[in-house]
Amino acid sequence: PAQPVLHFECGHVVPKEQVAVLVAGKGPSGRTLELRHKTRSQPEVMDEIGRLLTNICSGTPDGVVTFMPSFAYLEQLMQRWTATGALTAMMTRKQVFKEPRAAAEVETVLLQYAQAITQATSR
Repeated sequence: PAQPVLHFECGHVVPKEQVAVLVAGKGPSGRTLELRHKTRSQPEVMDEIGRLLTNICSGTPDGVVTFMPSFAYLEQLMQRWTATGALTAMMTRKQVFKEPRAAAEVETVLLQYAQAITQATSR
C-alpha cells in the first residue's frame, strides 16, 4: 500500500531573503545531470558536478551549501575533485568545508563556515 508523504518543517536561522534553492538539470557543458545511483559515479558526471559548483561559487556572494545523498558519495566526489583539480578551483573562489561524520564535530564546522562568510563580507 502507498504510504502518505510526511512533511517536516522547523524554524530556520537564515532569513528567507538570504536563501536560494537551485536545482540543476544540466551542467555548464550542457551535459544532463543524471544522478541515478548507477550513473552518478561516472567520472564525467562527477566532473560536471564539480564544474557546476565552481561556477556557482564564482557567482554567489558569501556562502554556498551543497547537499549530497551520502557521506560515501561526498567522499567519492572529494577524491575525484582533488585528483582533477576541481576542488582547488572551488577553493580559489570559496573556502570549502565538509560535513564531518561525527555529529559532535558539526557545530565546530558550522561556526568555521559562518566565520569564513563574515570575514569574506568584511573585506
